[in-house]
Amino acid sequence: MEIAEIKQSLSILKVLAHYNLILDRHSRLICPFHEDKSPSLKIYASTNTFYCFSCGVSGDTIEFIQLKEKCSKHEAIEKAKSLSDPLYTITTKPMKQIEEKNLLPRLAVLSKVAQDSKASFKRVDKEQKYLKSRGFDPDKMETGYISMDFGKGWNPQLQESGLQFGILRESRQGTIVPKFKNCLLFFTKNEKGQIIDLYGRSITDNGTARHYYLNGHHQGIYPKYPETTTKKLILTEAIIDCETLLQQEELSGQFGIISLFGTNGLTAEIQQAIRELPELDEVILFFDGDDAGDKAITKHAETLRHLKPSVKITRVETPKDEDINSLLLGHDPEILQHLVKLRKPVTGSEDENQAVEIGVPPDPILDTTNPDKITYHEGELLFTIWGGVEKDNIHRLKINLLVQLASDSFKYYQDDVNLYSNGQLQRYIRGATEELECSTTVLKTTLRKLQTMLEEYRLKLVEAERKALKPKTYQMTREEENQAMNFLRSKHLVKNTLKAIERCGLVGEQKNGLLLFFLYLSRLMDEPLHAI
Repeated sequence: MEIAEIKQSLSILKVLAHYNLILDRHSRLICPFHEDKSPSLKIYASTNTFYCFSCGVSGDTIEFIQLKEKCSKHEAIEKAKSLSDPLYTITTKPMKQIEEKNLLPRLAVLSKVAQDSKASFKRVDKEQKYLKSRGFDPDKMETGYISMDFGKGWNPQLQESGLQFGILRESRQGTIVPKFKNCLLFFTKNEKGQIIDLYGRSITDNGTARHYYLNGHHQGIYPKYPETTTKKLILTEAIIDCETLLQQEELSGQFGIISLFGTNGLTAEIQQAIRELPELDEVILFFDGDDAGDKAITKHAETLRHLKPSVKITRVETPKDEDINSLLLGHDPEILQHLVKLRKPVTGSEDENQAVEIGVPPDPILDTTNPDKITYHEGELLFTIWGGVEKDNIHRLKINLLVQLASDSFKYYQDDVNLYSNGQLQRYIRGATEELECSTTVLKTTLRKLQTMLEEYRLKLVEAERKALKPKTYQMTREEENQAMNFLRSKHLVKNTLKAIERCGLVGEQKNGLLLFFLYLSRLMDEPLHAI
């Protein structure tokens, strides 16, 4: 039984019943993971998840078992299997539909947050004054604002989702209040351009936290995924710095610009987005001028070198104790463009990049040496096409495709798939990513490259077959050409032609033979002769 199937079949309520834990009427209970006097652990039965408003622990059914049993993840999974109902019928919905279903509540809530906070942003003056004090033009920004009353008009279902994702929180008095109160909201987006996460920047100086995020790990990219045509990409340390550069048209017009989530915020999602930029030739690190910024540049430069070996890694020399936004406030805006122009290779990156350039592995190629066993290798993925490709039906590309990890041949997936059928292709991708535990995006991109190469290979096969079936035109030798020219230039052309006809076996009918010869010869002309 797969982990996803266990989570679908095992209810969080069944887990609680197993441990004799009873919910109150508000779906809360005394938290078993810390010393708790009043119920602070909230159970969300609709999503089979939990969250403690005191100690902050959260998760799903397997994570609850792991915390309760104080065991490893593997042991918790085995325990969850034993608790699952053996009579439960596993859903036949494709994994993609399940993932999208789980994602829909988050997207719906964040869409509501964006709508309400953007409307609030237009009504309140203090956050616009704050932005102007930071050197921003509010009209050029996509941002929102959350006041103290945010979320009070929401229905119970929305409020519950808001609590689950960390947009709202429950106060000590038991009321629902916004977690991001008096905050400017900046929206990060997923690959489809949908708002998937939030960053809140407090505009009040009351000694409390200035930075707020949703529960769980960071998702999405600010301001959005870089364009696929990006050649030079600037990475900033913080969203405020990123927005500072975005408002400088001289820079935003020349470079792609995205933000990390702090010095340690080069997430796997950002790395994957960078990896998939086909035309990228340079990554520019523009961080704060302090020790933390320097260390982060060294660390991330190493990561980026392994990520895109052929890409140049450079850094902007930020003055000491300055950041991008403070430079804008303390100097003319042109200083940012000037510093970017003076960027330098990260220490050691120039030599390493040159060394890598010499030994860069060749572009992935389709090995068709054996037409019944075609192979394709890119990165960690190794593909084998058994039985070759069919040439007769150009309208489809049906193959028997085996994909495995180059580093672990025991992780593989094999099935028949028509690459021109979206349904079959999506099923293949789902099955392969589950077995290989690899990125769906990486597999999808690699399959697209493989499809293009197979199409080119098949067209070559079809063309070669067409040429083989085409009647061959006789090519005269030089000697034969000379003999033919001498024959045509002879003064006795007619007499010699009659003799040639006679040698062909037509005896006594030379005149009729000559007529037939000219008739057949005229078939090579635009207007052939006819005889009755």
